[in-house]
Amino acid sequence: VLEAVPVTAPGLSITPITLHHSSADVAAEDAARRQPACAGFVIQTATKKAVLFWDMDGTNTWISQPQTEAHHAAIALARDADILCVDCNTWRVDRGSSGRMASHAAFYTHLNFVPALRPRETLLMHISGHEDAPGDGRGWTNNEWQSAAQRVWAERQMPGSVRVPVIGDVLALY
Repeated sequence: VLEAVPVTAPGLSITPITLHHSSADVAAEDAARRQPACAGFVIQTATKKAVLFWDMDGTNTWISQPQTEAHHAAIALARDADILCVDCNTWRVDRGSSGRMASHAAFYTHLNFVPALRPRETLLMHISGHEDAPGDGRGWTNNEWQSAAQRVWAERQMPGSVRVPVIGDVLALY
């Protein structure tokens, strides 16, 4: 959890939380020196909370397996949001054929992360499937992503609902 972002809107707070993103992290190839270089945001009003966890990769295992007090504090801040927006570039792939991390977190990775956060609704953002195998995310329409995600969500009894937002959706925090 980082310092809150100063905003002039009364009753609104924005708090960043560091996230790993393989291609952006400091010393990304050296696990001993690796440092997160991206941020998600917890946006709160008096009655609503939205969590924006985009531009992240699948190595953010602290979400489902916290190791430090800082991890627990970040989870507590992000937990029970009305809306959780997650970077979901692929369906299953966390590592590409080269063995390197996929550019963003996979839907199946979020199946591990989301239960720790318990949002009322999860929105799948930044989807493409371009690193997935054909027929497994690659080439899917947004409707196919949403149908597949909702089926798996129900099968796994995930918290809240899941959907793929469309252009023109308005997410209200009031």
